[in-house]
Amino acid sequence: MKRPVLNDHIKEEIRDAADIVDVVSDYVKLKRSGNSYTGLCPFHNEKSPSFHVNPQLKIYKCFGCGAGGDVFNFVMEIDGIGFVEAMKSLADRFNVTIPEMESDESEAGYQLTEGVYHALRFAGVHFHQNLVEADEAAHAREYLTKRGFTTKTIRKFGIGYSLNSFDGLIKVLTMSTCSRRA
Repeated sequence: MKRPVLNDHIKEEIRDAADIVDVVSDYVKLKRSGNSYTGLCPFHNEKSPSFHVNPQLKIYKCFGCGAGGDVFNFVMEIDGIGFVEAMKSLADRFNVTIPEMESDESEAGYQLTEGVYHALRFAGVHFHQNLVEADEAAHAREYLTKRGFTTKTIRKFGIGYSLNSFDGLIKVLTMSTCSRRA
């Protein structure tokens, strides 16, 4: 069975090639606001914009319903597809070739592997968003700046911050799951 080779290098190549503003603009009318864009959230009904897209960090966040993530998360949520399908869709759209190879891995094993990767990626994006957006993380950002970390380095290595809440990630996952079912 042929499987796409979806290593970290290919995933980052797709993420770098995919313009999150372009992708989100297919579903949301965005308006420039400083270094980012705002619009009405496609995941819940609202009258004033609480949905933000940051092209430098390549992430989106709705401060109304809590939805957020990278371009992969957005495509998965908006189209109701899995991570692999989102990657293939974005690769096709932004002309990134995904090599294929023969694999002995069963379909169930492959889906489990992809599911675990997606869960870890979601958690990583969540903690990274905490670092770059949360007021509580200001001291961590200052510390990283003093240590010579640039915004680019922080994004490249996915450096994050855990807020002072034992169930913060669980709450975000629960909100994300509930909004998908609604």
